[in-house]
Amino acid sequence: MVLGRALENESLTGPYAARRGIARRGDEVRQPTGVAPRAEVFTIPRTSVTAGSRVGASLRRRVSRWFSAGVLLFLLATVAWLYFNVRFGLVISDSMNPTLQRGDYYVIRLDAYRHDHPQRGDIVVIRHPQGKEMLLKRVIGVGGDVVGVWWGRAWVNGVWLNEPYIKQVEGVHEPPQSVRVPEGQLYLLGDNRNLSDDSRDMGTLAENQVVGRATAIIWPPQRRCKLRRPTLNVPPAPPASLTR
Repeated sequence: MVLGRALENESLTGPYAARRGIARRGDEVRQPTGVAPRAEVFTIPRTSVTAGSRVGASLRRRVSRWFSAGVLLFLLATVAWLYFNVRFGLVISDSMNPTLQRGDYYVIRLDAYRHDHPQRGDIVVIRHPQGKEMLLKRVIGVGGDVVGVWWGRAWVNGVWLNEPYIKQVEGVHEPPQSVRVPEGQLYLLGDNRNLSDDSRDMGTLAENQVVGRATAIIWPPQRRCKLRRPTLNVPPAPPASLTR
């Protein structure tokens, strides 16, 4: 019995224990040589993963709804703005050739004169004084101006206009005429002075009958451009007493 206990104690504390990796009393605890350390495994509660996924999915749905609502509001605002401010026209005559040619589609800005007045050089859409059709003409004179036309060329307040936009005026046979434009009226001419019914025939037209301003040609693609207001160096209108 004594021998057995001695062997047992020896096996727990002697060289055999060192070979088995068993630490003796008082020795430092060391990892047995050649044995890989055990990795600690942490288990995430299933309830936490499910809750996080639900929160993420709910946030994504909320963001998607906000984005869809924002896009819808933007589209509605754009449609409303276009409805109240923009129209499109089609040129069906040659009276504004070469600036606007037959078959051109152009943009009409309805809000162009809500806080302003038509200016010399503007291309405007105006109601015909004797019908429901619309006229597309260029503003030559505004209220107070003295406008004259001779052989298709126009002068305003005693100065001939430099009009690079007009078609050749050769062959226009008409007597010279001049008129003082009343306040609130416009003197309009077509760029094609040979084939245009305008203020030479109808007289001045009321400013409040202007529908809008033509601002751009949008079709056909090769004719796409902005219709800018030309610079017409016109002196101030002379006093009415000098033109009577």
